[in-house]
Amino acid sequence: MKSSQPVPNSIVFLYNPDNANLDIPEWTGSAPYEANSGCVCVGTLAEIDGATTVELHYPFPTELQADMQLLFEGEIDTPNRQVSINTSQELDMMSVDVGADRSRVKVWANRMVEPDHIVFGLGG
Repeated sequence: MKSSQPVPNSIVFLYNPDNANLDIPEWTGSAPYEANSGCVCVGTLAEIDGATTVELHYPFPTELQADMQLLFEGEIDTPNRQVSINTSQELDMMSVDVGADRSRVKVWANRMVEPDHIVFGLGG
Protein backbone atom coordinates (compact mmCIF):
# COMPACT_ATOMS: atom_id res chain seq x y z
CA MET A 1 0.00 0.00 0.00
CA LYS A 2 1.17 3.50 -0.74
CA SER A 3 0.02 7.04 -0.05
CA SER A 4 1.58 10.32 -1.10
CA GLN A 5 0.40 13.51 0.60
CA PRO A 6 1.59 16.35 2.85
CA VAL A 7 1.68 14.96 6.40
CA PRO A 8 0.07 17.11 9.13
CA ASN A 9 2.58 17.97 11.86
CA SER A 10 5.25 16.05 9.90
CA ILE A 11 4.88 12.77 11.84
CA VAL A 12 3.45 9.37 10.90
CA PHE A 13 2.56 6.71 13.46
CA LEU A 14 2.56 2.91 13.12
CA TYR A 15 0.61 0.97 15.75
CA ASN A 16 -2.17 -1.52 16.49
CA PRO A 17 -5.21 0.82 16.58
CA ASP A 18 -7.27 -1.32 18.97
CA ASN A 19 -4.48 -1.95 21.48
CA ALA A 20 -5.99 -0.98 24.84
CA ASN A 21 -2.49 -0.51 26.29
CA LEU A 22 -1.27 1.78 23.51
CA ASP A 23 1.14 4.46 24.65
CA ILE A 24 2.29 6.88 21.93
CA PRO A 25 5.92 7.83 22.55
CA GLU A 26 6.60 11.51 23.16
CA TRP A 27 7.91 13.19 20.02
CA THR A 28 11.04 15.16 20.87
CA GLY A 29 12.33 15.74 17.34
CA SER A 30 15.87 14.92 18.46
CA ALA A 31 15.99 11.71 16.38
CA PRO A 32 14.38 10.65 13.09
CA TYR A 33 12.01 8.35 15.00
CA GLU A 34 10.62 7.58 18.47
CA ALA A 35 9.48 4.07 19.42
CA ASN A 36 8.26 1.93 22.28
CA SER A 37 6.65 -1.51 22.59
CA GLY A 38 3.42 -0.37 20.93
CA CYS A 39 4.21 2.39 18.45
CA VAL A 40 6.79 3.74 16.02
CA CYS A 41 6.66 7.47 15.14
CA VAL A 42 8.68 8.74 12.18
CA GLY A 43 9.34 12.34 11.20
CA THR A 44 8.52 13.33 7.61
CA LEU A 45 9.10 16.17 5.22
CA ALA A 46 7.60 19.37 6.61
CA GLU A 47 3.96 19.60 5.55
CA ILE A 48 4.52 23.03 4.00
CA ASP A 49 7.38 21.68 1.84
CA GLY A 50 5.30 19.06 0.03
CA ALA A 51 4.16 15.46 -0.02
CA THR A 52 5.70 12.47 1.71
CA THR A 53 5.25 9.04 0.17
CA VAL A 54 4.51 6.41 2.80
CA GLU A 55 4.41 2.68 2.04
CA LEU A 56 3.19 -0.22 4.18
CA HIS A 57 4.33 -3.76 3.34
CA TYR A 58 3.37 -7.08 4.92
CA PRO A 59 5.46 -9.12 4.66
CA PHE A 60 8.72 -7.17 4.40
CA PRO A 61 9.41 -5.71 0.94
CA THR A 62 11.79 -7.73 -1.22
CA GLU A 63 13.20 -4.72 -3.07
CA LEU A 64 13.78 -1.10 -2.11
CA GLN A 65 15.00 1.93 -4.00
CA ALA A 66 18.79 2.36 -3.80
CA ASP A 67 18.54 5.54 -1.69
CA MET A 68 16.57 3.92 1.15
CA GLN A 69 18.38 3.61 4.51
CA LEU A 70 17.31 1.45 7.45
CA LEU A 71 16.00 3.85 10.07
CA PHE A 72 14.48 1.48 12.66
CA GLU A 73 14.30 -2.23 13.39
CA GLY A 74 12.34 -3.63 16.31
CA GLU A 75 8.98 -5.06 17.39
CA ILE A 76 5.60 -3.71 18.43
CA ASP A 77 2.68 -5.30 20.24
CA THR A 78 -0.19 -6.20 17.91
CA PRO A 79 -2.72 -7.88 20.24
CA ASN A 80 -5.59 -7.41 17.78
CA ARG A 81 -3.37 -8.52 14.89
CA GLN A 82 -3.81 -5.33 12.94
CA VAL A 83 -1.38 -2.52 12.19
CA SER A 84 -2.26 0.95 10.93
CA ILE A 85 -0.35 3.96 9.74
CA ASN A 86 -1.87 7.18 10.99
CA THR A 87 -1.17 10.88 10.98
CA SER A 88 -2.18 13.31 13.70
CA GLN A 89 -5.33 14.07 11.68
CA GLU A 90 -6.07 10.89 9.74
CA LEU A 91 -6.70 7.53 11.35
CA ASP A 92 -6.20 4.32 9.41
CA MET A 93 -4.44 5.99 6.49
CA MET A 94 -3.34 2.42 5.71
CA SER A 95 -4.07 -0.81 7.60
CA VAL A 96 -3.06 -4.43 7.32
CA ASP A 97 -3.91 -7.58 9.24
CA VAL A 98 -0.88 -9.40 10.66
CA GLY A 99 -0.48 -12.97 11.86
CA ALA A 100 0.88 -12.53 15.37
CA ASP A 101 0.39 -10.74 18.69
CA ARG A 102 3.81 -9.14 18.28
CA SER A 103 5.11 -7.95 14.91
CA ARG A 104 8.61 -7.25 13.68
CA VAL A 105 8.96 -3.79 12.18
CA LYS A 106 11.56 -2.31 9.86
CA VAL A 107 11.44 1.28 8.67
CA TRP A 108 13.45 2.69 5.80
CA ALA A 109 13.69 6.31 4.68
CA ASN A 110 15.36 8.08 1.79
CA ARG A 111 17.10 10.43 4.23
CA MET A 112 17.45 10.73 7.99
CA VAL A 113 16.13 14.30 8.26
CA GLU A 114 12.73 15.21 6.80
CA PRO A 115 12.44 12.20 4.47
CA ASP A 116 9.90 12.43 1.68
CA HIS A 117 9.77 8.65 1.20
CA ILE A 118 9.25 6.21 4.10
CA VAL A 119 8.72 2.45 3.88
CA PHE A 120 7.29 0.44 6.78
CA GLY A 121 7.81 -3.32 6.56
CA LEU A 122 6.16 -5.87 8.86
CA GLY A 123 6.97 -9.48 9.67
CA GLY A 124 5.54 -12.07 12.06
